[in-house]
Amino acid sequence: MKSIFLAFAAAALAFGSPFGLAADPDPETLLQELEALKQSNDRQRQELREMEAKLERLESQLRAMGLGPKQVGTLAQAAPAPEPPAGSAAQPAREGAPAAGEETVVKEPARTRSVEGLLQQREAVFDQRFTLEPSLTYSRFDRRLINLTGFLALDAIFLGQIDVEQTKSNLFNLDLTGRWGITPRLQLDVNVPYLYRESQFISGGVGGASPVVSDQWVSNGDIGDVSMGAFYQLRREDGTWPDLIANVRVKAPTGKEPYGIKVINRDPNNNNLGTPTDLATGSGLWTASVGLSFLKTVDPAIFFGNIGYIHNFKDNFDDISTDPNVIAPGEIELGNAFLWGIGVGFAVNERTSLSFAFNQFIQGSAKQTFAVGSSAGQRQEIIGSEANAATFNVGVTYSLTDNMTLLTNLGVGLTPDSPDFAVRVGLPYTW
Repeated sequence: MKSIFLAFAAAALAFGSPFGLAADPDPETLLQELEALKQSNDRQRQELREMEAKLERLESQLRAMGLGPKQVGTLAQAAPAPEPPAGSAAQPAREGAPAAGEETVVKEPARTRSVEGLLQQREAVFDQRFTLEPSLTYSRFDRRLINLTGFLALDAIFLGQIDVEQTKSNLFNLDLTGRWGITPRLQLDVNVPYLYRESQFISGGVGGASPVVSDQWVSNGDIGDVSMGAFYQLRREDGTWPDLIANVRVKAPTGKEPYGIKVINRDPNNNNLGTPTDLATGSGLWTASVGLSFLKTVDPAIFFGNIGYIHNFKDNFDDISTDPNVIAPGEIELGNAFLWGIGVGFAVNERTSLSFAFNQFIQGSAKQTFAVGSSAGQRQEIIGSEANAATFNVGVTYSLTDNMTLLTNLGVGLTPDSPDFAVRVGLPYTW
């Protein structure tokens, strides 16, 4: 009986048996199974790389929305880990990945250079230690005024004298601005301007003939009004709120004041042509302003805007008369001003951005009070001194290097108080 059992077991080992005892697998079958495992492993690695790339894109989008590294890290911790594909073994931890239970640290993705340039143009970059920006602005003014002395006959025919006056002005403004990032939310700056102005005054009336005109040129170059400002980020941008930045600025009367500049007649043949002896480069008064600006990222656009209020402090001067034969001390009070603006910007590529903006500046009329004379002590409003200047701006920024950016802007005047156009070029360098 024992010999029969041993013979049956030997046959089962040789040919297989219904009790589950299998023969040695075929080598070709082993190779097929190994190839299938390799393909499955490659697919899982590819899926892992795709998930990592998607995670990086999501982190970049969150950073563009204003979420800091801590917020991004919190979201990364709160997100459920992806389950491995069915039937696959758990993948080993990648080199450098945090172990279970360790805090996840996600690096804050850097902004593109084009976005940095756009934010720098809006003075909304706070993480830079020091930036020095030289800039040059050219503004063009052309004003025409027709003086009518006479009366209108039959509601259509003017009888009398027509005097045509025109003023053409070129203004070159060279600014040097230094910005210090004191904290991630606080930035200070100092602006020192130098202005060169030249104006051509044209008037008809040579020899008593209104069609015959003559002109005179007046020019002047000097330092302008130096100012200091502070910007504080009240709130960082998130999914609902934009960046909110408050600013204050103080401007000192370091430029050439416009009061007491005499108006004389340089052309003996034209009594209508009166020209100033000099041109001002400053307001002559201390100025303080407060403002609030916002910036919101809505991929691929960046919306921005600002509002502000400017207060001019009144002051006394030794002479405020334009008559060359009169010296009249008095007090000058410029009108306070309100300004606002809104715009949108786009990152064209890694280095270039484009922006469009509308800005308006509204100032009340000025007042003067003479200290001597028949009108001494009487506060008089200066007719025509109010202003409403609106401009449409197109800006382009180009990142030259990691530290230097080219800022350009073209402003087109929309009201008579605005310059016909203004071109600005800035070159900030960051340390």
